[in-house]
Amino acid sequence: MVLYNTSFIGPDNRLHHEDIRIDGSRIVGIEASIVPHSDERCIDSRGYLIIPALADSHVHSPDTLMKGLFHSIPMTEWCNDSYQGRLQQRLFDFIDTSVGSDTFETLVLYEYLQYIRHGVGFIVETGQADDSSYVLQQCAKHIGLKAIIDWYDKIPDIKTGNPNIAIGMHLPEEENLTEELLKQTVALHKSYKSMPLMTHCLENSWRLNEIRRKFGKSTVELMAEHTLLGANTLLFHCIQISDKDIKLIAHSGASAVCCPVSTMRTGESVMPLAKMLAHGINVAIGTDFLDHDIWECMRFAYTLMCSTTEIQNLPAFVFATASRNAAKFAQRAGYEGEIAVGKPADLCFIEHTLDLDPLIDNDDFSTVLHNLIVSGSKHLVRHLLINGTFILYDGCCTTLDEQAITARYKDILHSLGF
Repeated sequence: MVLYNTSFIGPDNRLHHEDIRIDGSRIVGIEASIVPHSDERCIDSRGYLIIPALADSHVHSPDTLMKGLFHSIPMTEWCNDSYQGRLQQRLFDFIDTSVGSDTFETLVLYEYLQYIRHGVGFIVETGQADDSSYVLQQCAKHIGLKAIIDWYDKIPDIKTGNPNIAIGMHLPEEENLTEELLKQTVALHKSYKSMPLMTHCLENSWRLNEIRRKFGKSTVELMAEHTLLGANTLLFHCIQISDKDIKLIAHSGASAVCCPVSTMRTGESVMPLAKMLAHGINVAIGTDFLDHDIWECMRFAYTLMCSTTEIQNLPAFVFATASRNAAKFAQRAGYEGEIAVGKPADLCFIEHTLDLDPLIDNDDFSTVLHNLIVSGSKHLVRHLLINGTFILYDGCCTTLDEQAITARYKDILHSLGF
């Protein structure tokens, strides 16, 4: 396949206008002009801005049924005896008991459709229901997403059978962690050292107080003490962290995932991004729970950090959180977040409308990443290429019958009385 008349963002964050050759799943050539083979597919890419397929590094699928049910209530009050709390519990129970059914698969595939429509090609999936990891894995494979699937403490005996689906393990959250569970996680980690270890880390003051009450130290300190912090560790949220915690994370080489929209909407504040960046910590971005708009997350993070004058080229940093920064842990699932020779052909085609203009890019100044972050949206995503195959083309999913999925999803809503 040859893409010609392109405008794409390269690893240098500059706008390039070169032909791209794709062979199989990889980019094999980028040149000023490529002569196609007689049997080679050629795609005129004028009118598009091509970017790496985006990475959403923290999601809980399926959760679209619960959109709006958690506003104006802190996490410690979820599922209480109010009407809102009882409704939350009802839907949690419904999702848990539907695992393994066609209903559950429909819920997951409907949610995965939302990701690819936003231009997302890679996710870190921590799930929403107990014992659902296998179904999540199969659904990601079905639609064509690259993913790390969190299997918690139930690591399967067999591999995924797909180089684009990786397996992860989980340290229980602060309110659930006990000495025995900590020992089990340490033992599991020793057996699978190269496997990603993830956890929700100090997401709010309640969880910070819980871990201090039980262990007399922060989650980060506890993990460091038990050699659970390392290059394969993925820490979600990191809001109530101290300067000592930040230094420990930086020293370990662990990655952190900021979910700014989700945590601000639940009143939990946001990760201290400027401090994390100042210490060289690899930061990715995620949508987390209920609202899965990666563009809104990038835009919110950018707006939030505009007052942080120490950060140079802020648009480049924010864009990297949804692309190349994820590659540190996502390479095991075949995602690298860059457009370059030798990289996987994971490309998102953004319609170049006047919303993005003016696109200025020269040695002195660029508006490209700024305008993309500030004005980009799912409505501009036209095609999504994963491993050289279009899983979204002209706004439509090519790997499943999205009309049937949407119809079944509507039936589920109706059956629940919504």
